[in-house]
Amino acid sequence: MVSTSVVNFTGYKQGGSASGGGPADLSDNQENKDGSWTLEKCIQAYTTYLDSKTLEIQEQQNARRYRHGAQWTSEQIKTLNDRRQPVVTYNKIGRKIDGIRWHRVRLPDADEVEVRDGIPCTTVSRTLVDMAGWTGWSSMRRLVEQAAILRMLDVEEIDRVLAQARRRGAPRLRTILAPWRQTREQQPLLRSRLEARLLPLLIEEGLPAPRCNVKLRFEGRLLEIDLFWEEQRLAIETDGEETHGTQIAFQRDRWRDQLLVAAGYRTARVTWAQVRDEPNAVVDRIARTLKNA
Repeated sequence: MVSTSVVNFTGYKQGGSASGGGPADLSDNQENKDGSWTLEKCIQAYTTYLDSKTLEIQEQQNARRYRHGAQWTSEQIKTLNDRRQPVVTYNKIGRKIDGIRWHRVRLPDADEVEVRDGIPCTTVSRTLVDMAGWTGWSSMRRLVEQAAILRMLDVEEIDRVLAQARRRGAPRLRTILAPWRQTREQQPLLRSRLEARLLPLLIEEGLPAPRCNVKLRFEGRLLEIDLFWEEQRLAIETDGEETHGTQIAFQRDRWRDQLLVAAGYRTARVTWAQVRDEPNAVVDRIARTLKNA
């Protein structure tokens, strides 16, 4: 019997026999007088072992192909590069692709994947869990804040993903999510990074959660209040330079304040620089204002 061998794509060397397939016959007559195996029996035993590992080898082949660069078209790669979006994969094997960063994580379940622009991507919740193991506190807070602004922050879904297995960075992510569990709405309406940064700071201090971007009518005019405490009759306006830095915006803001004060509400304005440079002082001033209501 002449033995043959084939090298498959996994790198394993599989043996076979020229006489046909099927399990090898490892009979006693293939042993030497001292009880050791003959070379032919060793080859047949190895072949039988590899045949039994067919499914495992196939799984390893699939693992190497999962989100391998060969699966991405040039158009899809351009879309990812334009978005500056990293590819999250559970297996780091594969050719290097310029502009794409790899993160080794657990294979996502079917409900943790969605298709965007023809590209399979992990959901926002799953992506936040994956990124928690690779980013620091500041970057992770910004990711959570951005998800909240897009109204894609689902704390309950993130909890379900975290509960499936131990994940690197999970304690950090749970700490960052703590104030988001206490918002008035499950997904508060936030329109800026300033609002998304200030809201959890207020809740972490133990202040009552405000309503966000509430629409109220005064003197026939509809106003949208950034952060609003109805019982304490307090309205906080967050002033970012991109929307409040012009002369027109300055005049409009003064007019809004006058309408609110005339209706019996107190108003205060908070800027991005204040929240960035002195967050504790900003929160303390708001806390004292609420206490004096």
